[in-house]
Amino acid sequence: MNVDLFPPFIARRLDSLGALTRGQRQTGGNGIFSAQDNLESQYAEHALYELFKQIFQGRFYEVPLGTFEQMTGLSLTSHEGGMKIDLPPLRQFLNRLLALRIGMQNIIFERFELLLSQQIETAIAAGIFELGVETLRAERFTIESQSAVYTHAQTGSVTNYLKVERTRT
Repeated sequence: MNVDLFPPFIARRLDSLGALTRGQRQTGGNGIFSAQDNLESQYAEHALYELFKQIFQGRFYEVPLGTFEQMTGLSLTSHEGGMKIDLPPLRQFLNRLLALRIGMQNIIFERFELLLSQQIETAIAAGIFELGVETLRAERFTIESQSAVYTHAQTGSVTNYLKVERTRT
């Protein structure tokens, strides 16, 4: 299957199907999807905000504000005339995007994808990029030390910090 044919959000869903059909976290993507393809991240949220800001400020020339609001039914304008504080969530944006003609989907999603890439590249360069959950592989893991870092007052549940050594194959 040629993954380049699918927008990243569709590719992410296809990748997650492997986990759903197998009943486990490991997916059927066999490594063809990366953390950058995750649209359920803080980076995607920041990219969406920047996209909305560019549309509102008229910096996305291919998609004027009025046209965007009319095509998607998503309002970015507050009653006072400024940009809304409570903007549409990513899931709603993606659903509305799917209702547009393919050409317009491509124009808008390409800009979103560019903004997302910029967010991720900036985080990587700053050394603060969060991969999220990942599967680590090793010949052996050894716990070197363990210490309690927090105990919940009501339940007594303990959060531990583990220092783990990974022996690679």
